[in-house]
Amino acid sequence: MSQPPAAHPHPGEPGHPWPEPHGRPPYGQPVYGQPAYGPQYGPQFGPPQPWPPHAAPPPNRTGVLWCLVAVLAAVVLVLTVLLVVRPASGPGPFSAPPVPVPAPAATLAPTGLGEDTDLDRLAQQCSDGQMNPCDDLYLESFPGSDYEAYGDTCAGRRTAGEETFCADVFYDT
Repeated sequence: MSQPPAAHPHPGEPGHPWPEPHGRPPYGQPVYGQPAYGPQYGPQFGPPQPWPPHAAPPPNRTGVLWCLVAVLAAVVLVLTVLLVVRPASGPGPFSAPPVPVPAPAATLAPTGLGEDTDLDRLAQQCSDGQMNPCDDLYLESFPGSDYEAYGDTCAGRRTAGEETFCADVFYDT
């Protein structure tokens, strides 16, 4: 037996009051999923734009140039101070070296300085006018000893603590 035809067509069939395809909600409800784009959202994708959207301004290198000029000026100033404006004499890394002069006669005798024969020999040579033995005596003796003081004064030819070697101040006589 066959069934009689239905009075109303099923949804999606021709003649149904909702001609939408399957999957759409009935009764005027909104569409499932993402809503359609419309004017309320504005244009999502417009015509192609040039890239970058505007030309980038050229980099400002004025600050970098001023920094380089300042550093260069500081270096020139320091070098000028260190190399040109220096003391003419006296101790220091940039002082002019002393000009050796002939060694005057010793004002201190090399006796009574201690019991070391090697240091006594250096003290005698220093007293005789040889300046390298005076420096050796100063360097090889114990700090604070009479030998050190004798070598530091170049056998009494100058004051103690001048921080220059005897051979730089006097030449041998």
